Amino acid sequence: MLSTSSVLTKKATGQTTTTIRKLMDGKLRLETRNGNPTIYARTYLQGKSLVYRTRETRIQQAEKVAIDWWFGQ
Repeated sequence: MLSTSSVLTKKATGQTTTTIRKLMDGKLRLETRNGNPTIYARTYLQGKSLVYRTRETRIQQAEKVAIDWWFGQ
């Protein structure tokens, strides 16, 4: 259910995204962007990529918020 990985991706727009954790068998990812400490949740549902700002800077709290958001989708 949990996986800790750090993947750094730089997009053509100059934005840097770092994946800090994968949840729900990889269907939900926690990410940071451009060195900002705020953690975002990302998932792909019904053909759409969805991103949610957790408003958390700590991984444990962000996990709880992201999982609640994911189950509400």
